Amino acid sequence: MSSRSFRISIAAAASGAILVAASGAAIAAPGAPGKPQGASVDDRASLTQIPGRGSGSSGGNGGNRGDRPVTSNPIITPPSAPATPVAPVTGPPARTPSDPGGGGTPGTRSPAGTPSGPGGGGTSGPRPVTQPSSGGGGTSGPRPVTQPSSGGGDNSGGVSSGGSRNAAPAGGAGAAAPAVPKGLPVRGRSAGSGPVAVTLYMDLSDSSDAATYLSVTTALLARIASDRSATVTFSPIIMGSDSNSMEAAVAVLAGANQNRTWCVTAQLATLRSTRGGDWINRAALTQIARSCSLSSRRFVRDASGNRLYPRLNEIREQARADGVGATPSYVVKGNGGSRIVANPGSADAVASAIGGAA
Repeated sequence: MSSRSFRISIAAAASGAILVAASGAAIAAPGAPGKPQGASVDDRASLTQIPGRGSGSSGGNGGNRGDRPVTSNPIITPPSAPATPVAPVTGPPARTPSDPGGGGTPGTRSPAGTPSGPGGGGTSGPRPVTQPSSGGGGTSGPRPVTQPSSGGGDNSGGVSSGGSRNAAPAGGAGAAAPAVPKGLPVRGRSAGSGPVAVTLYMDLSDSSDAATYLSVTTALLARIASDRSATVTFSPIIMGSDSNSMEAAVAVLAGANQNRTWCVTAQLATLRSTRGGDWINRAALTQIARSCSLSSRRFVRDASGNRLYPRLNEIREQARADGVGATPSYVVKGNGGSRIVANPGSADAVASAIGGAA
């Protein structure tokens, strides 16, 4: 895994939080030259800035964080430059009767509802983004925002690379890593029953975060199942500059509604490790529901609408309060204090922080 840069807020440092940068990850100063590595909660894309699928040279094929431009409004700035206010979550573009979502190619869809065809034609780049009425607040960023009247609509995905929107993804999600070890108690987004609280902030649409989940989080869950040292809570956070980040986060919360968070996260991480582009679509959601023994109709409905956006806003606010500046981050809190383990190379780094916070 490539090294990535992270920043922790001055406010978090003042409150006693400690940044543990595992595997030799460099701590980059704001404005450091060179290609951006990693991204802060605010310096990737505001949650009101969900452009069309794929943009620029990526052609809709996803890619790692370093492939996307990074803006200059980090979550924490020096005292001379106040931090940008948190923006509310907005959603993927609304579907209208004239945009049922068929055909087209990645990164070249026209804005929803235009006469240019059902999801095809047009040019790549920004397009109008819907804002859920329950998500609150105004808009931020350079892109126009419109207001839908309801939480319905098919927001489940776009064109998968080389196929139609509803085609089942190649490679499938059925070969995912085990959700949780046998005997580990699960409730909602939390697993385990130990005294130390670990909050895992991830954007499973990012290939690096997905890889960390498969290699580090699964090993961590096995460890706490054995030693009962911690309770781990998965908190999806939106870091990506396209709507796949939104869709992955909402899918996690939709799984939590049926107490299947960890199965859904394992399925998403495995699927992301094999695919790019618009990799979350209705067929993928249906397949995940089947693999996790979910009510498929309820899961697809919850994962496709905007009813869960307020919960994403709550998670984003908590990430800011915890001093999280990048993902993947494991925030460890106990009687011994709090620590942030950013981009760990192994579960040992997180386990060490758990031991120090106990």
